Amino acid sequence: MKSPYNESYLKLSDFFKIVWRSKYIIMICCVLGGGISLLSSKLMTTMYQAEVIIGSPIKNISSGFSFSGVPDVSSILSGNTLSSSEKQIQSLMSGSSFAIDFMISSGISQVVNSDSYDGGTWVAEGSEDWAAIRSFRNIFSTRYDYDYGHLVISSRWTNPAEAADWANKVAIHANSRLQELKLRSLSNTIVLVENRLQSNTLSVEVKVALNDRLLQLLIDKLVTESEPNFGITIFDEAVAPVKRVWPNLKLLLALGLISGLFVGLIIAVYREVRIG
Repeated sequence: MKSPYNESYLKLSDFFKIVWRSKYIIMICCVLGGGISLLSSKLMTTMYQAEVIIGSPIKNISSGFSFSGVPDVSSILSGNTLSSSEKQIQSLMSGSSFAIDFMISSGISQVVNSDSYDGGTWVAEGSEDWAAIRSFRNIFSTRYDYDYGHLVISSRWTNPAEAADWANKVAIHANSRLQELKLRSLSNTIVLVENRLQSNTLSVEVKVALNDRLLQLLIDKLVTESEPNFGITIFDEAVAPVKRVWPNLKLLLALGLISGLFVGLIIAVYREVRIG
């Protein structure tokens, strides 16, 4: 028997008729798709999330006050905002060079990508740097808690103790990098001022001002070198979490239902065209 659907296109009304006649097949496919998605979520590797809470000591002292000592109205109205150090940490952690340096120097890359190393040597075909960047972005993330005014660094991993240890390490490493960048900037400025003081064309007033500036730079450098918490203060270190991080079940269920619906429609149309 010749199928009524052997034309080059299928009318919309015919399509709805096919869907209605094959509604049970489509429903079964949707249920199977959703069930498979939920089952796969339970079979996924269990992940644990650890969080370290950090903040800027500079912001905690001066935030909300003007130079006169009176609270700054604009800061009160705007609420908690990211300090300069917190913004710099977020910028650092979004960069590739920081991810490569931290993952490789800390040895975390060897743990995460253990199949790609042999005795501490990278043996995989791909780039070690790209693997470090990809792993870093899969494990670490940052968010700002506007209720308390703190930056939160999170790490996700299958081992809860390692997740907590890595979160603390990345916070310390970020602070060390900020300190290193500050010292480099101060050193360059000191050299510039010292070279400028060698000029014979400067007036006495300018030399006095430059000497004062040089003294302040040297003091800033000394303080920066001796300050362990230069850019940030760790308010709450990460500890081994007891709460598991489950995948987004609603999203997985929706994808499963949509996939099941799509497969069911294909089966329904093929069945009608083939048998009809």
